[in-house]
Amino acid sequence: MLGVGDNNNGADIQMANVVAVEGQQVANGKDVVVQVDNTAGAAGGVNKNVVETQGEVVVQAEGVEFATLATLDKVYIQQKPNIGEAIAQQLGCCCVEQRNTYYVVHPESFQMVLEIKEDSDPFQRCCCKPGHAVDLEVTDLRTGQRAMTAKKPCKCLGCCACCDICRAEMIAYGPDGEVFSQSKVPLMGGWGFTPTIEVMDRDAEVHSVIKGPTFFTGGCIESCKNFQFRMETKEGKETKGHIVKLRPGKMEEIRASKQMGRDVAQIGAQMGAQITQMFTDADTFEVNFPEGLTNELKMGLIADAILIDYMFYEHGASVNAASQSINVCDMYCCGCLFHCVISNDNNNSSD
Repeated sequence: MLGVGDNNNGADIQMANVVAVEGQQVANGKDVVVQVDNTAGAAGGVNKNVVETQGEVVVQAEGVEFATLATLDKVYIQQKPNIGEAIAQQLGCCCVEQRNTYYVVHPESFQMVLEIKEDSDPFQRCCCKPGHAVDLEVTDLRTGQRAMTAKKPCKCLGCCACCDICRAEMIAYGPDGEVFSQSKVPLMGGWGFTPTIEVMDRDAEVHSVIKGPTFFTGGCIESCKNFQFRMETKEGKETKGHIVKLRPGKMEEIRASKQMGRDVAQIGAQMGAQITQMFTDADTFEVNFPEGLTNELKMGLIADAILIDYMFYEHGASVNAASQSINVCDMYCCGCLFHCVISNDNNNSSD
């Protein structure tokens, strides 16, 4: 059933070429308000309101407002924990790496708006992780349509970035299959102790640079601090854009603060996040978009956050019961990633 929302002011609502097909709406024109009722004839249907004002679409479902990336200045990315993989790793089974799944979360409603699924070869996941080749399929959970595809070629991660095979990269494609964003580690990883990624447009022209925390990037210290990857222009001017690897439980704290208080369930969620971080490689990121960034480049920055996860935070759990070792921290130098590990013989080692 297609109906027009109430107009309390008595003003006319201009309708122009409005089409409703299975809950999806297309509207041309301005100040158009359309209400679609999907409850009739659908088991467990949900009322949805779609508002299109000057080309900007907002979808409302069950009282929760979802906005397109054009209306957002930041999002959260939450990786789905794989419990089976974590148990197998703690038992010493190495060839158990599973495909990753991520969710892009709305910063206000904390509802999932995009799903990112990895497609990769099982043999490469077993032998080459986290440098294995990855295809990422990004789906808009509101419409079920593909929003983006991203590809990470197989590279030798964690070693000196002196040649192309050691320089991690991510290529983002639109629904039409055209490249709109590319990101790649520069030669020698930026020549120093700061992780560096060059962000390019569809013509492979560098327009900005992502720089991570100096020297330390991960390990057990992930449990007590955030790691910020700031975004700069190619001239070196810092922007408001940055990607933050959040410490466990930080997103739960943010959610609690927005809901004006903490309850037992939220405290439990924070504790659960801490445990998950210690024994799995599931991570949470906050992506803050620079001002004036297009929808395409915002999607590209989301892909960059996933690239950062593979580069620095997919090397396994910080605590491994099978080897009786703890990865205290990771150190970065010229593309190389060194793991500072304490083993059961109390000898420090790095690899």
